Amino acid sequence: MKNVDLKYVENLTHDAKIGDSNAFASLFAMTYQQQYSLAYSFVWNQGYAQDVLFEVYSQALRAIRRLPRTRQFNTMINGINIQESEKKVLEKHITPPSHKRIRIPDFPLDDAKRLLEYVFFEEGQKENTIPLETLIEYNMYRAKRYGLQRFLIIGAVAATIVAPVFFIKPSISVEANHDVYLRGRIRYDITVDSKMPVDTITAAVGEVSTPVYQSGKHTYYILPTTNGTLTVTANFINRQSTTEEAIVSEVDRDVPVLVENYTKDGQVILYVSDDGSSVDYSSIFGLDAGNNRIEPISVTAIIGEVIFPYPETYLNVYIPDRAGNVLHLVINNSNTETDKDAAS
Repeated sequence: MKNVDLKYVENLTHDAKIGDSNAFASLFAMTYQQQYSLAYSFVWNQGYAQDVLFEVYSQALRAIRRLPRTRQFNTMINGINIQESEKKVLEKHITPPSHKRIRIPDFPLDDAKRLLEYVFFEEGQKENTIPLETLIEYNMYRAKRYGLQRFLIIGAVAATIVAPVFFIKPSISVEANHDVYLRGRIRYDITVDSKMPVDTITAAVGEVSTPVYQSGKHTYYILPTTNGTLTVTANFINRQSTTEEAIVSEVDRDVPVLVENYTKDGQVILYVSDDGSSVDYSSIFGLDAGNNRIEPISVTAIIGEVIFPYPETYLNVYIPDRAGNVLHLVINNSNTETDKDAAS
């Protein structure tokens, strides 16, 4: 929500907390494109991203009444989005695209209007009476006005306050936060030390761009999806910039390992392990020759044991870890050994 008066956002959140549908719709108008882009960067599919968006705003509409601080709305929906996107990735076995750069499409206005209507309907709340396109135009107007006011204020005080700051070099710090571990990814916290407002902040691991999320006034975070040299660059409104690097080495990109396998009494016994994010035993399944889903006969996570029925022809077995990497095994009736095809 760039160039938006935070007091205005707080007032909208306050009104939405007491059931004002127009206020909630205005918050939706401010945030839905950004939230759609965030979801799409996880699921890489327009339909899945819209599913995530529905969950984000449905949960937000239920939770907003219990929100302790009105300025926490954006933080709340970011958290819901990441959680629901992670669930969708595991549910649909989504893997990132092989190419490094991909354009995230815009969320069409008509689709956004239908989604908001469905959110209100499902949560049993009266729809907004002000059209969504009107709210979007008004928010854009306020953003431009607020941006101009901020520019004029900065210009008015530059001679006495801001000018000396132009000569103080800003700095940023990038640190791994080992207390937050999402799908095999360590969160990296970014702290900006500068008196000047941040204009933009970007991050990339090698040549792969990584989304940056704001968590506070001068704090941000990223969730790298690959290992390598992380480069974070902060650009400030006085045209200064500063860059910091960190080594990312803890992203789990390895599939689970098949330790041992054998057949006994018409069953295939597999032993698997994963030293990274650990095996997601609850999501293990198989597909037989007819593409029918086959569940394990039993799973004993403490010893890494997974048992399937011996197939009539062959059985594809998929063993994911909690980072979304998947070990693919093909169990053939004609051969008691398994053929391993690892795919993350």
